[in-house]
Amino acid sequence: MAIPWGLVALVVGAAYGYFNKGKQDKSEIFKTGVVWGLIIAAVLAILSGLTGTSAMGVGSGFVSMVLGFVITLALFVGGIFLGDVLERSTS
Repeated sequence: MAIPWGLVALVVGAAYGYFNKGKQDKSEIFKTGVVWGLIIAAVLAILSGLTGTSAMGVGSGFVSMVLGFVITLALFVGGIFLGDVLERSTS
């Protein structure tokens, strides 16, 4: 069974955005999200390289690993924005 790494990145990003209390401006959320997203995407890229699978199901090889890296980063940052919106709507 394939692990849905995109969903994992989105959920982790949403949790990070939700539990990071207080109102942040969008540029701060984006900068923080990119830093953490790079770390998470790098770990997933390394794991997919070691296991010989694609983290995002876009094929195998260097180009697909970079594409999976970018997609994972985008999903994580999107999850942070989603979590921030959820946090503001519940408080």
